[in-house]
Amino acid sequence: MRVDRFAALRGFLPKDVATMVDVPRGTNLRGKVNFNGNDISLQTLATALKGQLQLRANVGLKSEQYAVDLKSEAFPIGSFLPGMGLGALTANIQADGRGFDPLRPSARLNADARVRALRYTDWQLGGIDLQARMADGALNAALQSANDL
Repeated sequence: MRVDRFAALRGFLPKDVATMVDVPRGTNLRGKVNFNGNDISLQTLATALKGQLQLRANVGLKSEQYAVDLKSEAFPIGSFLPGMGLGALTANIQADGRGFDPLRPSARLNADARVRALRYTDWQLGGIDLQARMADGALNAALQSANDL
């Protein structure tokens, strides 16, 4: 789906949200969603202003298992959220786990995130690495940040 005029889509959004978001002219979104009983898989690629964002996800609604892989290269999130001071995002995020309620001891999560580039107003916020593991009701996380903050 190529989006050239976002105005027609604004009517589907709550009014307070519609004033906060935009879709840059020429944005392209393609992908597929598969439903197999209680299992859903998604593959999508969005391109906008020379940037791209790729998302692959699998969710088992009955098993409560999930896996997500997101990769972005210079994706212009600030153009989708004007007025928030955000720039382009280059990042990789991978997560998998089981259990939709993180407060249940049986919930599990393995997540790794690497933000290579992101501007917020005058700050460059790249150089962020996050690893998170959750099991048996305990969350362990490690964050490293080598940037302007």
